[in-house]
Amino acid sequence: MTLREGTLKVEILENGRPTAARVHLLTSDGGYRCPPGCVPYEKDRHFTTRGEFVLPLPVGKTSIVIEKGKEYGQIADSFRMRVDEVTSRRYELHRWIHMASLGWYSGDTHVHRPIPQMRHLMEAEDLNVAPTITVWNERDYWRGRRVGKRRIVSKGCRAYGILSQEDERGGGAIMGFDLERPVRMRATRWYPPQVAYGRRWRRQGAVVEQEKPFWLEAPVNVALGVVDAIGVVNNHLQRAEVMDNEAWGRPRDKRRYPGKEGFVYNVLDLYYRYLNLGIKIPISAGSTPCPKRGIGYSNAEGLPDGKGQGNH
Repeated sequence: MTLREGTLKVEILENGRPTAARVHLLTSDGGYRCPPGCVPYEKDRHFTTRGEFVLPLPVGKTSIVIEKGKEYGQIADSFRMRVDEVTSRRYELHRWIHMASLGWYSGDTHVHRPIPQMRHLMEAEDLNVAPTITVWNERDYWRGRRVGKRRIVSKGCRAYGILSQEDERGGGAIMGFDLERPVRMRATRWYPPQVAYGRRWRRQGAVVEQEKPFWLEAPVNVALGVVDAIGVVNNHLQRAEVMDNEAWGRPRDKRRYPGKEGFVYNVLDLYYRYLNLGIKIPISAGSTPCPKRGIGYSNAEGLPDGKGQGNH
């Protein structure tokens, strides 16, 4: 049977000019599609665009949602695709507040995305800060490569690090941001404890984050002063749902903290225990975006040439 299709042509503008944004499309057949030249993210079925795209779609009702971070109004629309016809749509994004001008900067502190995509992704999501994890356990993108001096790449009010490291093992995960050089991990599931790597990161001047408060080693890491921030807003809190479990961390008492709301209250209670002990540790937020097939790095933006790929 021949697929009956039409063509969707979309322009996304800000002040009359094309602008990067995130797009969610719901087609009549429920399939996921990413237009040529856009950056796909299959895990929650969106893609990012630089402001214009053309895409063949099956006939029938189609819905589109366009976003550019939290400081722009969301655009939602629906229309019918018709066979062999071009459906053209032009959308204008409107910023309702500019927090950076008030001294507040948006960020995502848990990012597994290819370095060459970062500048575009930060524009599409309107992020100011995003340290990019290029070393995860023993998978080291920089092995055999020279890091050089440019550990942070910035443009205007946006900056992303190119050398951050994550230790994710039996005790959970901690992350070190803006390292001078990777710390070689020679570890089993439990030894050495995460605090050992956290201390080595801090000696390089790195900021260290406890990725979630319910990880088994979190209380030790915080008590020993190796942690600068804690991921209260973490990747269990997803766009359309809450992951109602603590993975391999410390399970909550579900009689006291039932359901998805209980997951959130437990995370908040764990955080407030530190505050009640006089440990004034900031909250951080990380979405853990990672491509479906893993991270593939390539030379871009003046970064050193290298061999192979790093995957997560």
